Amino acid sequence: MGQGMTQPSLNWHLKENAKDHHTSKFSGKELIVRRGQGFTITFNGAEQPGQNLTFIAETGPKPSKQTKTQATFGISSTVSKESWSAVLKSTTSNSVSISISSPANAVIGRYKLSVQNASSGSSSTANLGTFVLLFNPWSSGDDVFLPNQAECQEYVLEEFGIIFAGNKHHINSFGWNFGQFQEDILNICISMLDRSLNYRQDPVTDVSHRNDPKYVGRVLSAMVNANDDQGVVLGNWSGNYEGGKNPSSWNGSGEILQSWKKSGFKPVRYGQCWVFAAVLTTVLRCLGIPTRTITNFSSAHDADENLRVDEFYDASGNHLNRGADSVWNFHVWNESWFSRSDLGPSYSGWQILDATPQEESGGIYRCGPASRNAIKEGDIDLDYDCPFVFAEVNADCMYWNYDSTNGKKTLIFSESTVIGQFISTKAVGRDDRVDVTNDYKHKEGSKNERDTYKKARKKLGLEDKFDPTAPTPKEIEQKPDISGKFKVADTLIVGKDLSLILVLANLTSDDKTVQVNMTAWSTVYTRKPVHEIWKDSISVTLAPQEEKKFPIKISYTEYQQRLTTDNTIQVTALCHVEGGIPVLVSRDITLDKPDIDIQVLGEAELNKEVDVEVTFTNPIDVEVMDCVLQVEGSDLYIKVSLQSVSHFVHKLAYKLLYALTNAAASKKRPRYGSVQATDLTPTHISWQPSANARVHHTDRYANRELTMRRGQAFVISLYFNRPQQPGESLGFVAETGPSPSESHHTRAVFNVSEAGASGWQATQEPSESGYTNFTISSPANAVIGRYNLTLQVTSGNRIFSRFLGQFVMLFNPWCPGDDVYMANENERQEYVLNENGIIFVGNAKYIEARGWYYGQFQDPLLNICLTMLDLSLYYRQDPAMDVSRRGDPKYVGRVISSMINGNDNDNGVLLGKWQGSFHSHENPSRWDGSVVILRKWRQDNYRPVQYGQCWVFAGVMCTVLRCLGIPTRLISNFNSAHDVDRNLSIDKYYDSSGKSLNIGKDSTWDYHVWNESWFTRRDLGASYNGWQVLDATPQEQSKGLFQCGPASVIAIKEGDVDLDYDTLFVYTEVNADCNRWIVYNDGTKKRVYCDTEIIGRFISTKAVGSNSRVDVTYNYKYPEGSSEERRVYRKAWAKIFGSNAPERHRESSNERSSEAMRNPGISGKFKLAEPPVFGKDISLILILNNLSFDHKTVKVDISASTVLYTRRAVAEILQATTSVDLGSNQEKHIQLKIPYTYYGKYLTTDKRIQVTALCEVMNMHGIKLLVEKTIILEDTNIIIKVPQRVVVNKAATLEISYANPLPEPVDSCVLLVTLMNQQVKIHLAGLAPRERSKIYFEFTPRRTGPLQLQVDFSCDKFSHVKGFITIAVAPA
Repeated sequence: MGQGMTQPSLNWHLKENAKDHHTSKFSGKELIVRRGQGFTITFNGAEQPGQNLTFIAETGPKPSKQTKTQATFGISSTVSKESWSAVLKSTTSNSVSISISSPANAVIGRYKLSVQNASSGSSSTANLGTFVLLFNPWSSGDDVFLPNQAECQEYVLEEFGIIFAGNKHHINSFGWNFGQFQEDILNICISMLDRSLNYRQDPVTDVSHRNDPKYVGRVLSAMVNANDDQGVVLGNWSGNYEGGKNPSSWNGSGEILQSWKKSGFKPVRYGQCWVFAAVLTTVLRCLGIPTRTITNFSSAHDADENLRVDEFYDASGNHLNRGADSVWNFHVWNESWFSRSDLGPSYSGWQILDATPQEESGGIYRCGPASRNAIKEGDIDLDYDCPFVFAEVNADCMYWNYDSTNGKKTLIFSESTVIGQFISTKAVGRDDRVDVTNDYKHKEGSKNERDTYKKARKKLGLEDKFDPTAPTPKEIEQKPDISGKFKVADTLIVGKDLSLILVLANLTSDDKTVQVNMTAWSTVYTRKPVHEIWKDSISVTLAPQEEKKFPIKISYTEYQQRLTTDNTIQVTALCHVEGGIPVLVSRDITLDKPDIDIQVLGEAELNKEVDVEVTFTNPIDVEVMDCVLQVEGSDLYIKVSLQSVSHFVHKLAYKLLYALTNAAASKKRPRYGSVQATDLTPTHISWQPSANARVHHTDRYANRELTMRRGQAFVISLYFNRPQQPGESLGFVAETGPSPSESHHTRAVFNVSEAGASGWQATQEPSESGYTNFTISSPANAVIGRYNLTLQVTSGNRIFSRFLGQFVMLFNPWCPGDDVYMANENERQEYVLNENGIIFVGNAKYIEARGWYYGQFQDPLLNICLTMLDLSLYYRQDPAMDVSRRGDPKYVGRVISSMINGNDNDNGVLLGKWQGSFHSHENPSRWDGSVVILRKWRQDNYRPVQYGQCWVFAGVMCTVLRCLGIPTRLISNFNSAHDVDRNLSIDKYYDSSGKSLNIGKDSTWDYHVWNESWFTRRDLGASYNGWQVLDATPQEQSKGLFQCGPASVIAIKEGDVDLDYDTLFVYTEVNADCNRWIVYNDGTKKRVYCDTEIIGRFISTKAVGSNSRVDVTYNYKYPEGSSEERRVYRKAWAKIFGSNAPERHRESSNERSSEAMRNPGISGKFKLAEPPVFGKDISLILILNNLSFDHKTVKVDISASTVLYTRRAVAEILQATTSVDLGSNQEKHIQLKIPYTYYGKYLTTDKRIQVTALCEVMNMHGIKLLVEKTIILEDTNIIIKVPQRVVVNKAATLEISYANPLPEPVDSCVLLVTLMNQQVKIHLAGLAPRERSKIYFEFTPRRTGPLQLQVDFSCDKFSHVKGFITIAVAPA
């Protein structure tokens, strides 16, 4: 390596690094790695470099540390997350291996790697070579981190895609070869960055910004089009494509990008929206940014930025090219996944990028990135280009009649729901269409959608701005006298006559005479008229309320010469109503092209030829000439000239057989053969979703894919191209996880009518007309998760496969063989299927019920729950092993308990917080259910939601486990111990005045909420089956992670605290002793009391089938003080400490009573003089009793503090001292009042005050009694009145009454009403002191059964006063 260092050889470990970095598909011999992850290099030969090496990694024209384009780093012992680092991996006598890591925010691009060696006293530098660094969706620290492995596979590694086109009435699709890994594509993508205007203006700054995916995405959205910068593709919508290619002829991005480079980076001609979007997908996936194409049907182009598009028609109904606005039948753009640190985590996730050159942004034709969440919520003042995208999906549309003679325009009608329909993308792992419209906007016409629209207009300043072009309110409010629509009477295929029906209806009680002017124009997909192909006029008289139908036929000969390659026709009817306003009826029609059928004849294997049959038909009744068949695949492009094809009357299909091999053989010409018998191939699958979901109890899940339960059969129907023949046999392959294998039970191969070794089975029913039913069964211990299902056909020695699709497998409490089997149907309904819950809170003397909506069947919770498993540290450490263990509910429960909290840097769901301010985040008391939390977690790119406390962790975990099929319930333990040092005792400390001190790690919470899940414990034995404790609240680490359980409830009751998992911790929560200590000013401590019965009281859960509270304390322990409880405590003690326990511990275990301390001879208790109500003074009585015949003088130090529900003191609000003389056996009452003015401003949302009295009996050598009481202030009730009968699909009105309990006025009042996770925020007027008010709330239930309605009232003086009611919705 230069003078003083012998030049060794360098091994880049291309294959191994590529596998680890998911870059194996790239062509070329250069190292390609992803940031935030280590890669290995090895020096072979010469002297060992040792610790004196210094590496230099640099990129860009002028590398510097300041711009983060140069990094200098030596050998270190650990990997740095913040900077470049090198760690010695291994050494031999003549080699050394080093792992080099980049930070997760490193600049991407091509780097030069050099090394300096200072071992000989002089420094020399050697150039090692170059490597390419990409974004890393697999790294949790990267802005593009995408936790779902299936989504990484789809949106980064998948080379083939589906693009949706057509119109809202008729959606079609076509394939696209993205080809991001083809030869030279990566170099072209990097060249694209270096040719941008940003780079030309300031190369150094441009390169330094390439660590930011939003910057890179914005640059590339400009470079894919050629309007500013000699970009890749030139757009053309004219219909004349001379000098280039018709945009419809492209099938993939590779040819376009390579043509751009070969031409000296001159724009390729021509493209339209889907071409721009597909090429941008290729480039962004190539660079490592997860990206997909999105198709928006009825897409608006709002040129004047008023969130309105105007369309003009003449008196004959012709669509006029007037005005800059337009509405396209469809428009295709991109979504890319990354975080938005510039906007905040709520705007992270999918970001819109659009390379189609429609409008300039910052002086350049580019668009985005615009946060999809910002679009949905109308936050269009945020970067970048949100107003433009918002209008594309949610503009209002105005239809005008324009008179060219006088320039006058008359509003025909306005429509607020026509723009942005059926917004579509390809499904993950399959070619289905997924509708994402609800991700872009609230339901059309809903109050939320209209409010969002108004919010957007307000942000643009349009609400108060005079617009002379806008319709008047009178024009908007006018109602037509008739209605009309076009209906399609026959199939819409190129070559056939077009048959339509115009339906007109009279909406009034008077006769109406209507003059109807009809036209049909060929258009391009942007709805721009090209040629008039037909027109007609009719006069119609409609009787009152009459409907008439008028058949219309447009022959093929009328449109054949005028049709564009888009095959689109717009038909309009402008109806002039005598004495009324005109009515426009319009329909956009897309004519289908003939199908091309592609069949793979045999099983495709790497580097082996496979025959593919392509069948196509001429649909018109004349012979067509000069036919060309173009075949494109990964590194494959074949163009075949064919003979003429006969007309369709003869039904002639031309068949081509050609050889497909890997990239090295892709230049072979097709070989032709005779027509062969077609192999047995499935042409369509029916998953029978309704029938399967009903018998599997999964019919309430909102996801569309088949979801079923293990150990139970499901039925699918397969349609084949022909009947099955003798000698042909069928089988199936079911696979799950990243590396399916039979040894891990994540892959099962099973033939029809044979029992597979894996426990999977398939049987075949007799064939019906055109289809065959198959019944497939999984074993009761199958791994749960998302499966791929493949059909295998065996014919002689040939085996070939056809992928059928995906399904989701869940645990099955209805199956006796499943570990989660629960025999009682009412309990299954409650603990698996009930979406509404009750959480018990308060304290042991005042238990309150709080509603919670689990919503485990809501969209997209099932996907979120499966993603949660894939995000866990268990999965990241060993994905194959983790997935293989997902058949075990105890394993899944333990993993989920660690993932609900976010304490282990594992992208968990919730961050806990128990003290301080919740400013700018959510107070845990605000939450009413799990769905909004889980959706927010996903929306924020799986960053922990802030904040939660115990009941929130438990509520969310209940949702996840029920969603996956594990019976689960919530448990509230009152006076719950947290025994940090695990000695079966809790130590609480007070100062000499009785004030509670926040010292020591032990604590006792007024209540703590955890979960119980029901399953067997094969690891422990049958006697420990049943309810198992799982706790997601991050209190203590278990095996290095914040997780707890599953701990058998039976093991806890019997003191078997040595059993897995975390049984000792849960045992102490319900059964520890509580020691109280006085801490004197000199630091000395004195134990004054030991309470053996206070911990673990009134352990509660919701009853099955009702909202009642059920006490389950005796499930956890024997009655306090009983001989059984004594025996279990001694047993637990022995299992922890054995016979070598310290003296104090042995004494405590033998004397668990207050007699262990010297008896002070007095007793005391606090008693409330009246119920404690928030806003009122608190009246207390301290009752002291002399238990002896001797006179006693007692000094009483009283303290009161506001506290949290964890009993942590917040602020001292009262301190007082008094002296009491007690005669023989005398009882005395000490009155105590805590005014509202004392506690009002110090109270937390927990509304708790702890009062203590430290009573010292004088002349008895410091013997003291501690009296303590925690007071929960009662909120003024929210009263909800429901009609006597609520019926599905009928509006019902509730009365909600709320109040100000304070002696002062309150303002900024807000009422949150939540029903089925739909939340309405109502701003209310302020309330006078002690005032009660009410509102009326109308809702329409959409399903029968119980629905939980929750109400949350907040104002400027207090927050989160809650009420709930369960509404029984009856059938109609």
